[in-house]
Amino acid sequence: MPQAAVVNRTAQPANVVGAYRPASGYSQQQNMIMEAFRADEYIKDQMDVQAEPIYDTNTQIVGDIIQQGQPSGVFFTNISGKALNLTNMKQPNQLMNPEALAIFCYRYYLDPRNSILDSENVMADFALRFVMGQKPYQTVPLWMIPQGGGLNVGGCCDGSCVITNGWPTKEAIRPIAVTLVLEQGVWFEGELFGGPYTIAATQGFIHSLNLDGLHARGIQ
Repeated sequence: MPQAAVVNRTAQPANVVGAYRPASGYSQQQNMIMEAFRADEYIKDQMDVQAEPIYDTNTQIVGDIIQQGQPSGVFFTNISGKALNLTNMKQPNQLMNPEALAIFCYRYYLDPRNSILDSENVMADFALRFVMGQKPYQTVPLWMIPQGGGLNVGGCCDGSCVITNGWPTKEAIRPIAVTLVLEQGVWFEGELFGGPYTIAATQGFIHSLNLDGLHARGIQ
């Protein structure tokens, strides 16, 4: 991997061409991307890298059971028939070729239309385990994975309340201390451990797992 960029900061004006051009040929952003993926194959017009997540949503109706090891308790596996607002996966359990994702954090999203009782019970009853290949990388209680986005209401209005998983700001997320690089073709899954829990509210229950980071794809 090239050394960190040496930037040409001379007395020349900042708007002069080359005034802030790295001597290595890589920009500060490119070096950050290379560090995230630990390789330079994503730079130099080979891959398009965007800050965007890979996500998947599970929807249950009243009486459904969220259960460990069942379709209701896994993410990124059951994607058939889901629109783009629910998932951006193209095939189950793996990224397309050529793609990769440098994962900076997990976000566990609770739909604000869920009942408070169901949301509180699911958060209390389950932990999340993220698996790549045959190796579990993190096992974390759900209440430790704030969504960092969505609606927020400070109290009750007209007899109804909205509950969210943490403050709706990016600063509220829990970053991963060591970046995980998810390569193309590697099997992965988000698994809920605990329960089982039966959805009680008539409106059902909607929740999502978001792998937030840098998404690399081949240039078309």
